[in-house]
Amino acid sequence: VLKVQGISDWSIERIVEQSLCKGHTVVLHLEEVPKDQQLQDALFTIVRGMVDGMRKRYPKLVSNIVYIFTSNYPAGAAISAHAEIVHVTAPTAQQQTAHCVRMLEEKVREHTGAKQVAIELRYAQACMDDM
Repeated sequence: VLKVQGISDWSIERIVEQSLCKGHTVVLHLEEVPKDQQLQDALFTIVRGMVDGMRKRYPKLVSNIVYIFTSNYPAGAAISAHAEIVHVTAPTAQQQTAHCVRMLEEKVREHTGAKQVAIELRYAQACMDDM
């Protein structure tokens, strides 16, 4: 697993190429795609150009490249034309709290060997927008 934050040159292309040649699956995850759809399209065009170059050099391996774009904003035209859009909605605050309680109870049982554990979670939320 290689995580690259910020691309200052096309060394990422070499890493993708080396991974492909080794038969690995390459996941190009562009996180927090910009709000401006023109910027999204420009970003996608650059990445798509790199992948197109790989397609020409390694036509049998290009299916090993997977794009994942995540954003809080609607996808621009370039991304929409080549992507399956999946809308994800966060669980409600109540569902998140219930999940947290279940996880805490499970961990306490694992570490203590207790057969039953009951946790009452009390908290104050700093920002409701996060839920």
